[in-house]
Amino acid sequence: MRRFYLVLALASVSAFALASSAFAEDWGNIKGQVVWGHGTNVPEAKKIDVNKDQQHCLSKGPIFSDAYVIDKATGGVANVMVWLAPVDKGAKIPIHPDLKAVPKEKKVIDQPCCMFVPRVTMMREGQALEIKNSAPVPHNSRLTGGALNGTKNPNIPPGGSVDFDPAKGTGLKAEPRPLLLQCDIHGWMGGRVAVFDHPYFALTGKDGTFEIKNAPAGKYKIYIQHEKSGWLHTGNTSAGQVINTPAGKTLDLGKFEVKSIED
Repeated sequence: MRRFYLVLALASVSAFALASSAFAEDWGNIKGQVVWGHGTNVPEAKKIDVNKDQQHCLSKGPIFSDAYVIDKATGGVANVMVWLAPVDKGAKIPIHPDLKAVPKEKKVIDQPCCMFVPRVTMMREGQALEIKNSAPVPHNSRLTGGALNGTKNPNIPPGGSVDFDPAKGTGLKAEPRPLLLQCDIHGWMGGRVAVFDHPYFALTGKDGTFEIKNAPAGKYKIYIQHEKSGWLHTGNTSAGQVINTPAGKTLDLGKFEVKSIED
């Protein structure tokens, strides 16, 4: 009898291992890097002409544009948005079981000294977003999206904040393109908020690298976009780039270049 249970247990463990192995092979990783296309010839950030609330906005010195964040050491370009989408319109991307739950962490954007911090935010539909104003001057935060989100333009007094909270029915909806973020009071302030109905997105780091883990294997579209320079993936169009992620492996897409700076 003991032998029977031992054989049964071993068979169960073996079956579980085989199932887990097969399951793991349904997913893969994707990585790449976005770099400045002119080597070490990295342009200096542009000084912003501050024409409003100068006493506060310039209290820590001149403000320089953060639209392009280029690392001189690696040539990497930060704040480039990368995300996946189905090849077929209207289809849904399968989500790895470990990634199905929407993060409970609230995303926060501040305006401490006449700039959005962070400039670019990527999040899941179902996550809460708080835009706050820790400055002593008023701001507004105009979010411009498509048909699902429309335009939201709340005024935020000093020390105030506004919540886009799904629990309150004010959460942002997933859209195929990032929302534009602006302050109408301080016209130089800008950024993006991207909202997705899946977890397969990434923002490039200081060295320009990105990685998307546990993505579904097979053919999907990848979009790589800098808010000013536009589409950086192969083809450089809004149609995206079709990739084929290998099961159980990492697809290295190599380098994508930002070749010019656009105002």
